[in-house]
Amino acid sequence: MKNIFRVLVLLLALAGIAHAQDRHIQYSGTSLNVTTSPFQSYSATSQVFIFANAPQNAISIYATNFGASAHSVTIATFSTGIPGVADFTNNVSAWSPLSTIIVATGTSSPSQTISIPAHSTFVLGTAIVSAAQIAIKVSAADASTDSFALNVILTPNGGLANNDIQGVVAQGAPGTTVNPVIIGGVNTLGNAQSYSLTDSGLLGRHVNGFPIGGNTIGAGNSIGNQLRLPAGSPDGPLGITEFLWNSGTLTPALGTGIDQSGASQTQSSNALLVANSGWFKNLGAQNVTTGTTFLTLWSDFDMPTVGLAACYVTSNTTFQSGTGTLNAFFQTSNDNTNFQDRIAFTTVTTASLNQIAGIGDGAGGLTPTIATDRALASGTKVDGPIGRFGRIVVVVGGAASYGILFGVSCR
Repeated sequence: MKNIFRVLVLLLALAGIAHAQDRHIQYSGTSLNVTTSPFQSYSATSQVFIFANAPQNAISIYATNFGASAHSVTIATFSTGIPGVADFTNNVSAWSPLSTIIVATGTSSPSQTISIPAHSTFVLGTAIVSAAQIAIKVSAADASTDSFALNVILTPNGGLANNDIQGVVAQGAPGTTVNPVIIGGVNTLGNAQSYSLTDSGLLGRHVNGFPIGGNTIGAGNSIGNQLRLPAGSPDGPLGITEFLWNSGTLTPALGTGIDQSGASQTQSSNALLVANSGWFKNLGAQNVTTGTTFLTLWSDFDMPTVGLAACYVTSNTTFQSGTGTLNAFFQTSNDNTNFQDRIAFTTVTTASLNQIAGIGDGAGGLTPTIATDRALASGTKVDGPIGRFGRIVVVVGGAASYGILFGVSCR
């Protein structure tokens, strides 16, 4: 009988030891000091701190190292819906692991091992939890007389590591620390997915972005050969139709048209672009014989609002028959009457010749000079600001026939 009594006393003592390592914390308000006020020494033996929780609280945990050297600590959080559960250690089945989040990195895990630098604080947290009690299990890598403190802030409807509420984060910061407003859509599993310009793996059938246009498979509609409207990969995501001024009909027209020389031309909109003030290009072919031929490049209606800064001009001449010379001039004007030679291409005789040249507005501008019309020396150019009107002039001397393909690209 005495032996039975001794065994019973021993069991009660052991039970007391088991309960002693789980400490219930009493507090008021929304903050509590979990460790012995104000701090305690590091212990390699796991310690469990239990406190009551109000529904819809998020938990922010501040682990502070008061020592002169870094210490490694493992922190895990648990919750239970049973208000009267006595402890954690002897009732593990009554507790559920909580995801503990390192606020600085957004890393989430039921248990976090952190190395706290000397005289520093490490911040962890959990998402919103509806639980009757919360348990925090703490153990250090080794025992130390350095001081350590654990403080908890209970925040209704959100906290530092909470990802269940809407908020903002800094550029490049972990997105798991808050639930941001996402401009995007859903993926094939129905989960939220941020905006992305391309999604080549899905061929446009599932959009993970902010599309303006269709998401069907197949080719989109085209306007001429300049614009492709969105209709899924590889089209889109946004098509804009530009209406430009047609110098021949003096009416708005789509971005491609025919000018009076028969050359196909395309230019930028005066209002749409926000850099380089726009651009202009023209390509045309003409058969020429003895005499002078004028080939219009652009007029005042075609010019970008701010004007042109540089032009790249090509002259590809093919000799056809006869004996003679061909001189091609690139000219500009402000009044469409008095033209100035800007480029004089090298004279062509009985051989075909491909030539390139270019002019720019330049930093120095133009010094006062006498304008020349088809008199600039062969193989020379004049840099400076570019006028409101542009043309190519071809002068054929003798009795010969040529084909000329001219092109201009200006910005």
